[in-house]
Amino acid sequence: MENRVSSFGRNISPMKAGLKYGAFLGLALSIFELIAHYTGLQNYSSVEMSSAFLVTAIQWIILALLFFLGIKYFKENNEGHLTLGEGMTTSMFIGLVSGIISAIFTFIFLSYIAPEALATMSDTIMDSTAVNADFSDLSEEDRQEAEQMMGGVMGFFTSPGFIAATTIFGRIMSAIIFGLVCSLILKTD
Repeated sequence: MENRVSSFGRNISPMKAGLKYGAFLGLALSIFELIAHYTGLQNYSSVEMSSAFLVTAIQWIILALLFFLGIKYFKENNEGHLTLGEGMTTSMFIGLVSGIISAIFTFIFLSYIAPEALATMSDTIMDSTAVNADFSDLSEEDRQEAEQMMGGVMGFFTSPGFIAATTIFGRIMSAIIFGLVCSLILKTD
């Protein structure tokens, strides 16, 4: 593969562009999460569609914008050249770095900054699950055991560690989707 150098004498790798824009994306989404939490935009106790839609839409806009800018940054610093593979590689680094930053932030946020948000989410999930569960055929003792088991399972899935881990997975999936779209738009080959 030939060594491409920009007019400024710089050659940038997908990893370097991904690290830079991954850090930007991770920080931007973490700051947005804080703003949404403290302004009340993020509602943890219900599935109110208008606020959930608005928060999700803003997150997707931030994701799309920073994936696009990161891939464009790579292209501009490589004499305007971008292959689909280079775009996807850049995108994967952006997704991985931003996912790690967001996972660390999520763990700290749910463990120390707003543990009440996690408790509210857990209670809401437990309440909605209990409403849908049919324990009418069980004895009182079996019903309590089933509810205790359900609480343990739900406790695992609503733990800060599990939510942080799924954040990384979600960001990698976003990198695939947004990276493919942005790379197809920006590719030169």
